[in-house]
Amino acid sequence: MSAWRRPSTRLEQFYKPLDHWGRFALYYNYLNRPTVLPSQRVIGYAMAESTFVPGETIDQINRCVTLQYVPCAQNVRVFQECGVRVPIKVLHHGVDGERFPLLERNPHEVFTFGTFGELSPRKGIDVLIRAFQNEFKPAEPVRLLMKSVSPAAAYQTDDARIQFITGFMDREGLLELLREMDVFVMPSRGEGFGLCGLEAMSTGLPLIATNWSGPADYLDPAVSFPLNYRLVDAQGIQAHHMRFYGLWAEPDYEHLRHLMRWAYEHPTEAAIKGRAAARRVHQNWTWDRVAKQFQQDLDEINA
Repeated sequence: MSAWRRPSTRLEQFYKPLDHWGRFALYYNYLNRPTVLPSQRVIGYAMAESTFVPGETIDQINRCVTLQYVPCAQNVRVFQECGVRVPIKVLHHGVDGERFPLLERNPHEVFTFGTFGELSPRKGIDVLIRAFQNEFKPAEPVRLLMKSVSPAAAYQTDDARIQFITGFMDREGLLELLREMDVFVMPSRGEGFGLCGLEAMSTGLPLIATNWSGPADYLDPAVSFPLNYRLVDAQGIQAHHMRFYGLWAEPDYEHLRHLMRWAYEHPTEAAIKGRAAARRVHQNWTWDRVAKQFQQDLDEINA
């Protein structure tokens, strides 16, 4: 059995040998090699977090893919400009409202900003920490929670107001962490979709996020805080074992300070916006909607 057919470690329980490959195969893997699938029609799913897609990825897609999915509108433009010739459609991610329900939050004595996910330059963590430390005086009752699976030594600080939480956390633990927050902050330089922002909104958190790439598709000033940005050269910066080229967003540092200050000084209004965001996510951004679109697209191809 070749390596690409073997299940990943600890996923063996979900693996079932295939008698045949059927008429469709879906390829969604960071290796971006859809040509390995011996199927009549290959549906691809890939993303870009800057304006650059490697030539080998483009070649793989053009050689065998019937329909290429990407997670946001900005990615459609990027893949087309980089040379993809097959049809491209947006297939968003979604949220399970039962797994990420609206959480009741009692007023916190210390106003809490937070984020979770990979803590890296791509996520704009350096801008977030700098904006937090420079905007809020030590005597102000405010803190910043930072959750990731792996330690982020590059961002460690002796500021007692900033707390880093690392390691695996189950869903119940994650929900309790989100319950401790008043605002979720995601000043990313690039996102394929930015699912953690949508999950945070689903629990009733107001979201501050860079209004570019993935989050731009679900950010709405009525229920969130779109963060200004400018496009800059990614300069081959390494983040999470990848190097990024082309252009990506530089979050507006002063605007981030302004939005964080406003939320801190208007907690009731911010909380109202967060609850409105949760209603919008539960109505319009579900996995059921994604599955329905996927089924319709397959029916069209099959016809």
